Amino acid sequence: MPEAKLHAYPDATGVFDDLGAGRVDVGFLDPLIIIAAQKERPELKISTQYLTPPTAAEVKAQPDYQYFQPYQTGFYLPKQATKLEKAISAQIDAMYANGEMAKLVEKYGGDPEQFLKPSADVATARRGVDRPQDWTPPSVGQ
Repeated sequence: MPEAKLHAYPDATGVFDDLGAGRVDVGFLDPLIIIAAQKERPELKISTQYLTPPTAAEVKAQPDYQYFQPYQTGFYLPKQATKLEKAISAQIDAMYANGEMAKLVEKYGGDPEQFLKPSADVATARRGVDRPQDWTPPSVGQ
């Protein structure tokens, strides 16, 4: 971030301590961790705000903004574990389809629309790399 002073922390607790004490203005963490901290430590008076992803033009002008673009978490498996990959993928797809994934996100205070809707470029970034050419990522509301 232009003109920002970077502070690195070994864990989220230090970020929350500094936010609560006013030593830093913002911390970038997984929103579910922030929501849990808000419940456990309300005296910190911290809030969660979802970021609007940077546009391609903004990333071109400020290449480090790429780190604020959406991403999809993946599991690393050996290439020969095809049965396991298919079983995990089927379970994840089922959890999206039956609403279980959304319920889990909501249980911990998250917004399924923010967590479970991939950006448009996720599919193109993964097709032919670690997914078939016709792959569509799971999403709420499909």
